[in-house]
Amino acid sequence: MRRSGPPPDAAARLDDGLVTVDFATREGITEGRRFHLTPTDWNLLVAFVRHPNAVLSPGQLLDLAWHDPLGIGPERVTFEVLRLRRRLGSDDPATSPIEAARGFGYRYRPNRAAPTGPAGSRRAEPPSPTAGASS
Repeated sequence: MRRSGPPPDAAARLDDGLVTVDFATREGITEGRRFHLTPTDWNLLVAFVRHPNAVLSPGQLLDLAWHDPLGIGPERVTFEVLRLRRRLGSDDPATSPIEAARGFGYRYRPNRAAPTGPAGSRRAEPPSPTAGASS
């Protein structure tokens, strides 16, 4: 008698509307297409999707994605983020869901997508009312 594995666990998948992460198969899907991930890509993607909209410093990303960051510096994080952006389908930092927070790190914005044209184009979020306010 042949056994099939247990039914897929819905909690083993995370779908934020931009990227679907399947934790059971370690696959990423965006715009209906699966994309290849190296172990480092996978760990980096998981770090971002588990902390949406949070700025993660290079040090935090090293801890979350490399688990043993001895000898690996922030420039490696920069390189890997660029590779992950490409895998997600965007080389352009202006449209990538992974944005640089200059001087702080990187932020994953699942709601940020490439413009779809004048009628459906997305614009950058306006600055918060407190940004730039003097104390």
